[in-house]
Amino acid sequence: MNWSKASYDGFIPPQYFNTFSGIREGVVVEGARINIDEEHYLKYDGSEVYLPTGTTVMVMLNRWFWFMSKDDYEKLQLQKEQDRQQKEEEYRLKSIALRMEAEQFNSGFNFPFEWEIGIKAVLSGLTERSMGNGLYQNTVHHIYLKSPVNTDRIKRNAGDFLCTSKGGNNGHFAELRTEEYFQDAEGMDYKPKITCKSCLKIAERWRVHEI
Repeated sequence: MNWSKASYDGFIPPQYFNTFSGIREGVVVEGARINIDEEHYLKYDGSEVYLPTGTTVMVMLNRWFWFMSKDDYEKLQLQKEQDRQQKEEEYRLKSIALRMEAEQFNSGFNFPFEWEIGIKAVLSGLTERSMGNGLYQNTVHHIYLKSPVNTDRIKRNAGDFLCTSKGGNNGHFAELRTEEYFQDAEGMDYKPKITCKSCLKIAERWRVHEI
């Protein structure tokens, strides 16, 4: 199911190049030629491509004229659609698996405070490690406190990250901190997996089971 090359038979009217667009139907006629739009003919190498006279073909223009039988074209479109559906299903299953992994991991902690997932903005959107929009290329997901905690020598206020208080480096550009939620392919929102190593080290005291 490959496209075969053809050329215009005779002198091609310049305006035909300008008006030919998309994919058109043609029909094979005697002499290894293809008739398009009744008055235009293409020719091809009949020793390389054999198509019986009367075969309907699909023709496109991309610097050269290219053609294949209509049957092969329809099979090609069917294969493309099947490939698209397979990729969509693979993406759907992968996104659901990522959500379930994040939910399972995060559920391994029983925090005595309300929390979300947050990210830290970089100080400059033009640094080597940044995306140019205030986020790092490899974004780290922190535990972002929505209520205060004061236990086991850990003292944080609402709006702090677990790993650093506002007196630390997360006090800079605090207005750029954002809460993060992801969405899987089925539209379910979820908290991303906690990935900050410093947050996780502190969070060990609240782990309820092994992940």
